[in-house]
Amino acid sequence: VMGTVEWMWQEPVDIEVDHLGDVTWSEFGFIANGFTEASFATTEFSMWISPDGVAWEQIPTPDGIEGVWGMQPFLDGVVGQGYAAETVSLVYYDGRDWAVIPLAPQAADGFGGVWVAVAGDQALVINSWWENASSLVSHARVLGPDLVLRDATLPPLDSWTDVNVQMAGSADGFIVATTSFYTADMAIWHSTDTNTWTLIAESEQLDNAQYLSGMSRHRSQYFVVGDAAEMRCDGPGDNGNCVWLSNVWSSPDGVAWDRVITDSGEPVSTYAIGSGPLGIVAIGQDSPDPTYPRPIYMSVDGTEWTTIGGPTLLDPDSEWWWVDTPAVGTDTIIAVGSSYRVTDNRDQPFMIIGRLVP
Repeated sequence: VMGTVEWMWQEPVDIEVDHLGDVTWSEFGFIANGFTEASFATTEFSMWISPDGVAWEQIPTPDGIEGVWGMQPFLDGVVGQGYAAETVSLVYYDGRDWAVIPLAPQAADGFGGVWVAVAGDQALVINSWWENASSLVSHARVLGPDLVLRDATLPPLDSWTDVNVQMAGSADGFIVATTSFYTADMAIWHSTDTNTWTLIAESEQLDNAQYLSGMSRHRSQYFVVGDAAEMRCDGPGDNGNCVWLSNVWSSPDGVAWDRVITDSGEPVSTYAIGSGPLGIVAIGQDSPDPTYPRPIYMSVDGTEWTTIGGPTLLDPDSEWWWVDTPAVGTDTIIAVGSSYRVTDNRDQPFMIIGRLVP
C-alpha cells in the first residue's frame, strides 16, 4: 500500500434509515441503500450517494421498485437486484437514470434466489423461483451492453434446490461455485461462453471449508471465502467463547486454490471481502467479545496481504456488532454495519471509513 490507511467509525449523519443494506463504489461515487421500519409490517427503502462516504445525498429509487440490493460496478454504472412485492428485476444506474430489466418469467410462488457476476461488458444472471411448493425453476441469462437479456445455459447440477451459489467473471469467462446446504458438497464450474460448462474443482481443493461465500475477482485472481474453516476460542477452557472462522482462498483459474496468508504468516480470517481500484479488502472475523479489535486486511494486487488496521466499536452500549462487505474506491474504503444497543433494544447503523494517507 502506498502510504497508510487511517480509520474512523461514525454513525451516518445524512442517511436517515434504521438499517443500512450495502454500499458499493462506482465511477460517480459511493452508493448505499437502507430501509426504515415505517410500521410493524411495512418498510420504506431509500438510496443514497456520496463522493467521500461522509456527505450523503438521497437519490430516487427506480420506478416501480421498492428496494435495490447486491449492487456492483457494471459498464459505466452499477447493476443490482430490484425487488417489488412478488417480482424481481435487474436494475442499472448510470449516475443519472435507472433502467429496469425484468427477469422473466416472474416469480409465481416465491423466489429461490438471484445471482449476478460481471465480466467486462457482460453480466451472467442466474435466478430461481418456485412455481409451487415443490417445484423450483432456474434459468441463466446474460445481460449485454445494450441492457438486453439473452438466454444462457445453467451449469449441469442435479438440483438447484437448497444450493448456495457464488459467481465471478473475468476475461476468461465465468466461474460458478455451488455448495449444498445439506451435504456441504462443493463444485466449481467454468464457461467461456455461458453455454458450455466444465467442472474444474470440487470440495477437496479448499481444505476443510464447509461452504463457500463472497466470491469475487480482483486483477488476475479469483477469491472466495471458505466458511467454518477453523475454530478459535477466546475464553477459558476448551468450550469458552468459541467461534468458527472463515478463511480466504485465491486461484488464478478456479482450479487450484491456495489459502491466503498475510505477510506475518496468519491466514486471512474474514466473512466479507470487497475489491476496487485501491485493492482487495477483507474485514476481520466476528468475535464473541464486541470490543475485540478485528483486523482489516488488504492487498493491492491480490498476492501480498498485510493488516491495515483493526477498528474497535466506539459504542459502549453495544452488545454485539457486525460489518458488511466493504466498498473499495480509489483512496477510500467504506464498510457499513450495525450494532445492537442494550439500552434501547435496537440496532444502530454505522460506517467504518478508511482513507489512504500518502
